[in-house]
Amino acid sequence: FCARLLRAHPFAVGIDPRFRELDDEHGAVLRGESFDRALASFCSGQDDDRLRLLATYGSTALRRMLTGLNGSRPLSSNISFTYRTSAN
Repeated sequence: FCARLLRAHPFAVGIDPRFRELDDEHGAVLRGESFDRALASFCSGQDDDRLRLLATYGSTALRRMLTGLNGSRPLSSNISFTYRTSAN
């Protein structure tokens, strides 16, 4: 229903009239590429807390946690993490 409605009125909603629906395989590739770019951006500031988070969990575990939290929806920019150090 939604695709049919969008195809009937693409300019009204500001989309390219030649749009295609994303299949699961391509969606998985895009999610993986997006995660890699987001992780690189997340760690680029050299923030000690962020780097400690990555060192504690590793990129594979972080990917699994975020995918489990999020499914296929876009990530919220308000997600925060708490991690334990030996001082805690």
